[in-house]
Amino acid sequence: MMDSSWLVFTDLDGTLIDHYSYQADAALIAVRALQARQVSIVFNTSKTVDECESLATRLAIAAPFIVENGSAIYLPKYRHSRPAALEIVQRDSASHPRRAIVENTGRYWCIQLGASHTEITAALSELTPHFQFKPLSQSSLEDICELTGLSMSQATRARKRQFSEPLIWQDSQPALDRFRLALSARGLTLLKGGRFYHVLGQTDKGIALEYFKQMHEREHRGKKVTTVALGDSYNDIDMLGAADIPVWIRSPAHDVPTAKHLTTSRVSQLTGPAGWHESIFALIAEQSANHPNAPSTEK
Repeated sequence: MMDSSWLVFTDLDGTLIDHYSYQADAALIAVRALQARQVSIVFNTSKTVDECESLATRLAIAAPFIVENGSAIYLPKYRHSRPAALEIVQRDSASHPRRAIVENTGRYWCIQLGASHTEITAALSELTPHFQFKPLSQSSLEDICELTGLSMSQATRARKRQFSEPLIWQDSQPALDRFRLALSARGLTLLKGGRFYHVLGQTDKGIALEYFKQMHEREHRGKKVTTVALGDSYNDIDMLGAADIPVWIRSPAHDVPTAKHLTTSRVSQLTGPAGWHESIFALIAEQSANHPNAPSTEK
């Protein structure tokens, strides 16, 4: 049955919340069903910690956040003691082993897995003369609202980057390929999201999921967990690849991404939060069928 030995990692835009309205109403019954089973819901998103805090308050989800495409994990201090700085999973065998950086930020323990915003902006400054792009943090709030449909307060939270930089790409595809290589030479990564390209350090949502799982199992004395990941876009591929149960949520804005290694992934019939609801209840139903004494799955 689904219980506290399960962890659900979820993208936000286009997955738990609607791509256009940013509402999660259609997913709330499924959220409450997981909470009733003591299953933690962990945001794993390109959004900032301020955005995650605001949404978590609105949805009454008290759980850690993975922010800015796997760049950092925020653990509420009232639920977690100071975590150990564990070694980060390496995607590239040529990369040097490195450990996370753990900092006390007030209400949270922040576990930094990627680069700082200062490092990223320094690299982008070097590349500005050679490519045409506009960093989101240098865009006006009015422009961000027009591009995303966010309110002014939401755009303010979205612009407060600490570990990544979304870009409005204004150059050609060949230039984008050269840009990606130039970033790689500087130890940075380029990811395609639902609306923007994101520049970040040598991390991704999958690395963050694996780190979180390792940390969680250490905290619970080696108790194994089952991980579910739900996402809709290209920057979710690594997260779904790292999960035990990968789930694609259909998007009204683009096709389901192609990922040859995700041969066992599920795909929702509905889009956005309705697809999230559908997918979570399908999993609960499967687990209930395997464990007849499990709680019922009323919707």
